[in-house]
Amino acid sequence: MKKIYSVLASVAISITAFAQSHTIDVYPLNDASVYAGQPDNANGQANLVSGTDDNGQATYSLLHFDLVEIPANASITSAELVIEADNPEIASVTYLLHVVENIWSEGSANPTDITIGASASSGDVTYNNAVHPNDSWPNGSNIEAGYSFSPIDNQGDNLSASKTTLSFNSSQFVTLVQSWVDSPSTNYGVLLKEATPANGNLREFFSYESSNTLFRPTLSITYTGDEPIDTTTTSIREDLVESKLSVYPNPTTSNIRITDIPEDVNQLTIMNISGQVVKVVNSTELNSNVVMLDVSDLTKGTYFIKGSENTIAHKFVVM
Repeated sequence: MKKIYSVLASVAISITAFAQSHTIDVYPLNDASVYAGQPDNANGQANLVSGTDDNGQATYSLLHFDLVEIPANASITSAELVIEADNPEIASVTYLLHVVENIWSEGSANPTDITIGASASSGDVTYNNAVHPNDSWPNGSNIEAGYSFSPIDNQGDNLSASKTTLSFNSSQFVTLVQSWVDSPSTNYGVLLKEATPANGNLREFFSYESSNTLFRPTLSITYTGDEPIDTTTTSIREDLVESKLSVYPNPTTSNIRITDIPEDVNQLTIMNISGQVVKVVNSTELNSNVVMLDVSDLTKGTYFIKGSENTIAHKFVVM
């Protein structure tokens, strides 16, 4: 029996030795801010804000990362989320990450004053609604019911005048990322929250919408397993997954509402990451420039909406 165990151990060591390690950088699929002091305001397109305003009201930042490039058999060895501050101040502020436990979506709100947000439109996440205007947080409550009360870890990270970057890479965070890979339907992202609320401690952070890609929130993941899944096989590069289209809620579990469809588009094609066409929206359905599309029959994952001549592209996720 000892010989058998010895052989099995050698095989296990050999398999481990041949396991390939890969590192990828992932940017937010959605990132937004919500305001307790302005519970129906939203901010999906400007810089992120988190902390406590002058009136003692909380402001939170939400970030959701799509891990579609990581194969299902991946074993996460390290994960680090880096968030860059845009307005560091002298006072030191510690931030914690919490697990978001409910679907939400980033909308089109683009406030001129990011400390209070702008009036929410359909598809925006707010303090009162996971998807404005009709989808509330769990139990008809506000966002306080939509995230784990306990932080991912108690250490967090801090900002100061000399330290302008938040970095989260604890073993607990690695375990969380592994759980997202193992069970994608549980991945609703994280919430950035001030550890000890103090009036006037609002901080501004670069969002995915930042023109400087070096400052965008970045989740760096190292894993052992198969090669990263190629999401560009349909010739839809990541830099093309931006358009005038509006899709909400995104991510979704059942339906999406597609608006702002360019007039010269007479057909929309829904494709999976392998390039297979899974749905087609014909010209007769585009007359109103608003399309309600049932995607509840689609397998959970990432999809692309393309124009008939590949002139537009937009990514959405079914969970």
